[in-house]
Amino acid sequence: MTKSKRIQVTLTDEVFKQIEELAAVSGTSRSGIVSEMMTLVAPQLQELTKALLLAKKRNLDSFDVLENALMSSINEASQLGLEMKQEKRKWRTKQDDMS
Repeated sequence: MTKSKRIQVTLTDEVFKQIEELAAVSGTSRSGIVSEMMTLVAPQLQELTKALLLAKKRNLDSFDVLENALMSSINEASQLGLEMKQEKRKWRTKQDDMS
């Protein structure tokens, strides 16, 4: 197992407050919240880096790489939305059964 790396990040007051509130509500540390978020977006960061490297070389493929990364993000968000709707239906069914 590789050892995690540490970095120091400067955040706006608004972003800091949002992370602090999410950490309090979820029972997770602020660093845990930021670490998890960065882990979740790592594939998109990798694709963005790839697109920017190609763009620096004036390679038109950079547009395709960026488009694919954006489409992938949209598809993942849609899938999460569907999963949330399914979970909501389960909760409603449980509440109806309890009534």
